[in-house]
Amino acid sequence: MPEYSVPAHPAVDQSLPARRKRKRSPASTPRRIAISLGLAAITILACAASPALASGPFHRILRIGSQGRDVRGLQTWLADVGIPIVPSGRFDAGTQAAVARFQHAARLSPPSGTVGDRTASTLLAWVQAHRAITRVGTQRHPSAVAQADAVGATISRVLRQGMHGSDVQTLQTWLTDVGIRTTADGSFGSGTKTSVIRFQTAASLSPPSGTVGARTASTLQSWVQGHQRAPHLAHSSAPSTTSGSTNPNGWVFPIQPKRIVVNPSQWTQDQGVDIGTVGNACGSKAVEVAVASGRVVQEGIAGFGPDAPVIKLDSGQYTGRYVYYGHAEPALVNVGDHVSQGQPIADVGCGSVGDSQAPHLEIGISAPGGPKCCPSNGETSQTVYDAVKALW
Repeated sequence: MPEYSVPAHPAVDQSLPARRKRKRSPASTPRRIAISLGLAAITILACAASPALASGPFHRILRIGSQGRDVRGLQTWLADVGIPIVPSGRFDAGTQAAVARFQHAARLSPPSGTVGDRTASTLLAWVQAHRAITRVGTQRHPSAVAQADAVGATISRVLRQGMHGSDVQTLQTWLTDVGIRTTADGSFGSGTKTSVIRFQTAASLSPPSGTVGARTASTLQSWVQGHQRAPHLAHSSAPSTTSGSTNPNGWVFPIQPKRIVVNPSQWTQDQGVDIGTVGNACGSKAVEVAVASGRVVQEGIAGFGPDAPVIKLDSGQYTGRYVYYGHAEPALVNVGDHVSQGQPIADVGCGSVGDSQAPHLEIGISAPGGPKCCPSNGETSQTVYDAVKALW
């Protein structure tokens, strides 16, 4: 019987050794490692470039325009380390300045005013260690906190209208803490003076001059430490700060100083009259005043911002009707307060307050017998325009 042998298939004989040779090639492993490392590097860079993937305490980058609880937390931490700021939850120009001040003090370069992982983590570490700063570029440690909390170490000079600085910002923050809302921008304007007068009146400090000396400063700090609040004033003792005359309707111009208001040719009408400011001036540089005496009956209007005041007038031609101040922030008076003609009641809001693109005041008046806010487009805007234009 013939012997049979199974011949090896040529394709198998040639391909198997070849596959083994490629698998074991010494050059293939480094190539795969290099490719893997490259892909990993690309992934890391992509993550680092995305604000949404920030891994710091706030999980995102905070900057001008940001809003939310994390912004409020940031502002609270800034106050904890000795930078007076009102925790509004809105990242505005004042917050940016406060962040830049902390970055400078903590030697974080550049002091951009934007909060990324490094700034947020450093700030949190300061809060946890009870570290604080007393002025730009210096810091204090826990052992110095008690001394630095003294009024003399925080407000060491007489403060009056026209002054600027961190001690003015501290004053403004304390006034807000006792229930007298004041913009903490470090600039002592007419709104701050009105707030000081209101506190001095509530604390029976005579005369209520609006100037902050040692007695006013120490009394105010004791109120803050004792969690005392200023009561709503039945009648305001704040004097009028407007130098403009009244028109036949019995009004005064609604923004002070009037020189920062744009020409009436640039005003526009819708529900009320939109009045802009030169260079988008806002905050304490553009103070809104009561056109006539009356009582604050509401703060906050849909589309006009959470602080927009509404006043029921009790003097002048339009007694009994309601005037609203749209896009104001903050309000400098409370609901229930009686305000006198010319008294500061709010600041022109900075940034976008309500449905707005830039700082401005929309002032409007209710229709006769109509709801307190707000009239329809063109219903009463000409009335307001004529009354305010007469004072220009």
